[in-house]
Amino acid sequence: MTGPFQFTCHYDPAVSVIRLMAKGAALPDDIHQIYQQALVTAEQNHCNKVLLDVTNLHLNYDSSQVMQVFESLDPIIRQMQIARLVPLSEFKHDLIEEFAEKRGYALKNFSNLEQALAWLNA
Repeated sequence: MTGPFQFTCHYDPAVSVIRLMAKGAALPDDIHQIYQQALVTAEQNHCNKVLLDVTNLHLNYDSSQVMQVFESLDPIIRQMQIARLVPLSEFKHDLIEEFAEKRGYALKNFSNLEQALAWLNA
């Protein structure tokens, strides 16, 4: 069972990235909130590298809305390099990565923390 949506966001100076962890059942407005907070934290810390852990997040909306949500986030996403830690079982994350690639975003999905950090710091 998926709990209520919640997320944390902070700058991690040890690896020079903005770390976000989101969990629970998320609606489109919740996703907007995550990325808006990432942008604020990135600007405050002069860091555009984001590690977003969504391994315990359930996108509580259908696949057709996934692309609409990311289109609306375009101005924010274009300013960042985003490594997403995702569960392998959720196909919506594959859609997001495909969409990101087509749009030229610096956004990539990972199932391994070390690989995600290596990509961010390459």
